[in-house]
Amino acid sequence: GGLLDDATAGNPVSLTYGYAIDAGTRLVVTVPQVHLPRPKLPVDGPGGISAQFKIQAAHDDAAGCLCTFELHNDLSGSTYQ
Repeated sequence: GGLLDDATAGNPVSLTYGYAIDAGTRLVVTVPQVHLPRPKLPVDGPGGISAQFKIQAAHDDAAGCLCTFELHNDLSGSTYQ
């Protein structure tokens, strides 16, 4: 389900990645339009099936950008596109 269904259907998805130093200091990267190619699914034993996606980001007209970066720290107004 989830990403695999979107990749199979050819639906773009929005992805968010983050890196945190502590609760008040973090970087959040949002990519609003990501295209997922159909992955090859290896079966690796009793743990289940894993899939890797080589993503392709596209400019999102609604968001007006390819991605956004939000830097959360002790300064205000730290969102960059």
